[in-house]
Amino acid sequence: FLASINQWNDSGAMVDCGESSFVGCRMHNNLWGIAVQGGLAKILRCRTYQNGQDGILLQAKGRSNIVDTRSYLNAANGIFIGYDVLSDHVIRGCSLYRNRQNGILRGVSDPQRVVLEGNYEFENRGLAPDMTALLAAKKKKAAPVPCIPERNPGAENSQAKKAGWGQFQVPGLEELSSTMSQRQHQKYMKRC
Repeated sequence: FLASINQWNDSGAMVDCGESSFVGCRMHNNLWGIAVQGGLAKILRCRTYQNGQDGILLQAKGRSNIVDTRSYLNAANGIFIGYDVLSDHVIRGCSLYRNRQNGILRGVSDPQRVVLEGNYEFENRGLAPDMTALLAAKKKKAAPVPCIPERNPGAENSQAKKAGWGQFQVPGLEELSSTMSQRQHQKYMKRC
């Protein structure tokens, strides 16, 4: 499954039965990037960013194996392991940063259901989401913010100006993005 999903849907991808594999996907500008409610989701080298809630939402009877995935600049958490989780989840080698709330929010009451290994969480804010502004933005169908290209340094400045870099459409993220320099952006979003 190779895709870039960005449509302000409820979720970029929903797994509720069977087995789904996501390799190299980009899920952004949805309410949730990837939602796993049932079945098995294998998520490898994906990016979930600028979503109105969580980058990855794990709930109910869904199982997941999430490896080498980045989740950043989401209005809530990078990965939210729901309070109603009944199945096992493995999250390894992921980078979770600059989310409004947490990198990984572990709501599950049974800690043995979740394996967390070698994840890197930083610059998450721990703030509560602004749901009123979020729902208003969803109704407006906010336009996606394009990535700044890494391979052509001469084009970066002009494209950054055209894209309005620092002016994200997801409420509450303006203060995060405006503090991110071009150099930090390049460091965090390699191969954008």
